[in-house]
Amino acid sequence: WMNRHTCDVATLEFPQGLRLHTMVQKLDMHFSSLGIGKGRGLGERWRRFCQSLISGRDVLVFFDFMSLPQQGIGSDGVVVPRSDEDEVLFRQCLPHMGVLYSMFPVLVCEEVTGTV
Repeated sequence: WMNRHTCDVATLEFPQGLRLHTMVQKLDMHFSSLGIGKGRGLGERWRRFCQSLISGRDVLVFFDFMSLPQQGIGSDGVVVPRSDEDEVLFRQCLPHMGVLYSMFPVLVCEEVTGTV
């Protein structure tokens, strides 16, 4: 399921893609009034309540696979390499990825469709 080419596939049940659907649900639960009173334990419920009070503020959304140049895949299934320019950019950014994952809360959408 961790295939960057098919990680969010539209289905009849999720026409916009399962990952987009679940990501929006999770963001709503953490940053809107939908999350009030939800969560495990008093601490998490309190945090969600406080976050809902400040909803409307900026939230950093970073899509790992989509935010950096990736190798493509042709209609024949053959891998299409990054251009030289994209490869340079990818190699410059890659060592700094840990900063995003260590400085900001990370939301993981681990759900997969039944066909995966």
